[in-house]
This record gives sequence, structure tokens and C-alpha cells, in this order.
Amino acid sequence: RNGFVWDDQILIVENETIRTWDALVANLTSDFFYFDRSPLLTEKRGYYRPLVTLSYMLDYALWKLNPAGYHATNAMLHALATVLVYAVLRMLPLGRTNAWLGTALFAVHPVHTESVAWISGRTDVLAAVFFLLALWGYLRAFGAAVLPGGWARAAWFAGSVAALALGLLAKEVTIALPGVLLAYELCFSPQPLSAMRVRVLAARLAPYMAIGGAYTAVRFGVLGVRAPVNEFVASQGAYAIALTFVKALAAYLRVLVVPYPLSAYYSMPFAHSFFDAEVFLSVFSLGVLAWAAWRVRLGRFLCAWFLWTILPVSNFVPIGAPRDMGFFMAERFLYLPSVAYCAAAGIAVARIAGRSRGWTRPALMAAVLVLYVAIAAARNRDWRDEATFYEKTLAQAPFACLLHFNLALVYRDQGRNADAEAEMREAIRCDPGISEAHNNLGNLLYLRGDREGAIEQWKAAVRLKPANFEAWYNLATVLEEMGHREEALDAYRAFLRAAPPVQDPLIAEVQARVGAWASGPPSSGP
Repeated sequence: RNGFVWDDQILIVENETIRTWDALVANLTSDFFYFDRSPLLTEKRGYYRPLVTLSYMLDYALWKLNPAGYHATNAMLHALATVLVYAVLRMLPLGRTNAWLGTALFAVHPVHTESVAWISGRTDVLAAVFFLLALWGYLRAFGAAVLPGGWARAAWFAGSVAALALGLLAKEVTIALPGVLLAYELCFSPQPLSAMRVRVLAARLAPYMAIGGAYTAVRFGVLGVRAPVNEFVASQGAYAIALTFVKALAAYLRVLVVPYPLSAYYSMPFAHSFFDAEVFLSVFSLGVLAWAAWRVRLGRFLCAWFLWTILPVSNFVPIGAPRDMGFFMAERFLYLPSVAYCAAAGIAVARIAGRSRGWTRPALMAAVLVLYVAIAAARNRDWRDEATFYEKTLAQAPFACLLHFNLALVYRDQGRNADAEAEMREAIRCDPGISEAHNNLGNLLYLRGDREGAIEQWKAAVRLKPANFEAWYNLATVLEEMGHREEALDAYRAFLRAAPPVQDPLIAEVQARVGAWASGPPSSGP
């Protein structure tokens, strides 16, 4: 019953390209947010996730803009991921009960609400489905528990490699698969690590590496979709990023073990010294956990799984994010790494319950699952609609200028202009450099009759970001309304340079207006 929230507005509600199959080729060959980009921003930077966009196109064909259908798709993908988690865990030396309990914990873990209850969180779920398919196929082909014949093995192996290729088109995290496969071979293979064994492993992993290389070449070389830039994170240096990554690992584990309270907006300040108290305690606690897990093969493999799948979001390649977040971390990044945690937690809960007798054993296991379900159900309601989501998130992250900005837009759409203006001013107070906040504050000031104040804000918006076509248009129409002909003409021309192709109707209107300027000022108002 939840609606469209946060990025859902841009990627689905306002995205005209998912509504026509004529845009299929463009969606498959462009970066994730290309449709909303000004032509002044010519360099392709961001994410390449065409499979996710394709899923939105299919959803739109079925449901139009009914959010229930999109949420149903997310729920079904999560159900499929859960089935695949069980299939993979049954191939590991866990035992049926431990595999079942680990899968049940994965199915209802509250940290997954961001990935499942938020439509745009689908990227992680879809990527996990293909990651798990690829891993399951490899285990079916080469796992110790199954030794199929030649053709069957080749089919499972080929399917596994194909699944990796599709997973990379959903989200970059699937690049971690070869590392997890190598960890499996090193932890569970009964054969010693001889030169012959190394050659066999190299031959098995070569197709996966080739797929990763082909993906890299096509994305960066052919299509030119480069990684998003976070200059603030990059400026901290590799040492600070590494130290803060250790802090983030401890924070991620805390959220997995105690998933309350949860938030869509975390702030992780950078650490610059090993003797920072949080860093030192994180290193110590992680070291103790690693020592305890490393004593058994399964523990080593689960540790490797967690580290490999969290590494793509480690910020060593700085992830684009608001500056006030510091080191970017998010609950949705835990969707795939949480499989390792849930497997380990399932073993721990089963062992604790195993010391009980009679009805207390299933009751203890059920109690853990019911607790997770209750927290997840409560958290799911936080994603019900945009007002609820932003208000709940700001209660935990009042410093987040982006959230103040988005809540202001929600209040504006609800007709609560005074509240919207207050939130927009708070966004600018937190970060005066947000061009879009100045533009929207200008709109609110204009609505209450303060044209001079509005013009000041729009000029600030285009000064901060010349590609802000909306601010140029607003500025031009009000300057025209006030009779400032030359300034209005300059602003209209700036709009035409900045407006993206999706604004074709507005571009045509402005072109007509500017073209008619020679015969006198246009008579129409803004």
C-alpha cells in the first residue's frame, strides 16, 4: 500500500522514457539518470543499470503509475532472492535446519526494508537475484556436494556466467562474485593448493573475469559511463577512507545484529588516526569476531563473502553522495552481504536453541523471527508516503539538507507553502550551495508576492549551477512580466542552452517566444 518515495519520483513518476518502448535503446546504452540531464552537462557520470530501467518499463506497461504493481514486483524479487539464498546455503556445509533458519532470517530481516519497501531499492534486490543464481550455478557445476556429468556441468557453468553478466547490468556490486567463488574454492576444496590446482581455478574463474572485463570496457570505453564523482570523499585520502571503512564495517554489523533504529540517512565522519576511539574499538571488535570465525572453514567463507560483497561500496572508489553524509553508507548496501550474516546468525540461534528442551527450542527460534517481523513491519510503514518518510528520517538526521529540501517540495505540493518555505530555508542554511533549493525558494517567494526576493534566489541558483534550466526559465518569465526585456531575453537564451531534450514542449514555447521578440514583446505572461 506504499506510494512512490524519494528517487521513485525521478526514476518512475517523472521519467517519460519508461513510458515508451521507443526509448529502449537509449535506456540500455545510457547512464541511469541521463534523461534528466542538461546538455550543458555533457560528460556521462553516474551509474549504469539498464536492467533496472528495463524492469521499470515493464512495470509501467503493466501498471502505469499505480505504485502497488511496482511494490509487488519488489516483493516478488525479494521472494525469489530468498529462495535462492536457501538453494545456496543448502550447498554449503550448514545442515538443513541451519540453512532454513538462516534463510528465514534473511527473508524478514528489517534492514532489507530499504531495498524492498522502497521501489528504487530494487537495484540491490535484482542484482542479488543474479548474483545468487550465478553462485548457485557454480556450486551446482563444481560444488563438493554435486558432481554432474559433462553436459550438465557445462550447462550450469554457462548459466552461472550468464547470470553474472545480467547482474552487472543491475548493479555494480555483482563484480564481487569471482572473489566469493575463489573464497569458496580455498575454503572447501579437499584438494591441496598445488600448481595444477591453481591452473584449474584460473580456468574456472577466467570466464567470470572476462565478463567483468567486457562489462568494464563497454561501460567505460564504448558507452563512456564513468563512475560518479565525490570529490569531498576523494580529498580525504586513501588512509582516511580505509580507517573510516573499518568504522563503517562495525556500524554495518551493529545494524545487522540490532536492526533498530533504522534510517535512510547516515552520517559517518571521516577518521584520520588509527587511535581514534571509534576506529580502535572497531578494529578490536572486528578482530575478535574474525578470530572466532576463522577457526572453521565455513566461518572463513562467510567472512570472505561479507567482505567481498561490501567492498564495492567501501568508498575506495568514492561514491557520489551529499557531503553531510561524510563516508557514504546505506542499509541497502547490506542486502547481499547480509546473506553471510544471516547464515552465521542462523547457526548461532540454532545452537542456542539446541541447548533447550521440548517446546522451548522452536519457541526460541520463532521468537527471533517474530521480533524481526515486528521491527520490519514498523519500518515498512516509514516508507508509506513521502511526508512520512522525510519526517521520520529527519527526526534521526536533522542535519540533512537534502531531506529538508525534499520535504519542502512535499509540503509545497500539499499546499503548505509556509511550511515549505521554512524547510527550504533550512536546507539552504545547512548547505547554501544547493542550486535547486534557491530555485524552489524563489518559486515560493513568488507565490506569496515577493518578486524581488524570488529574482534574487533564482539568480543565486543559476550562479551556483548554470545548467539549472528551471531557474533560468523562472527568472526569464518574471523579468519579462516586470518589463525587463533585455535581461529576460538573456535568461531565455540561457534556458535554451541548458534545457534537456525531455523539456521539448517548453523549449518549443520559449523558442517561439524568443523568435517573436523582434516584432515586439510577447503578450503572454509567465
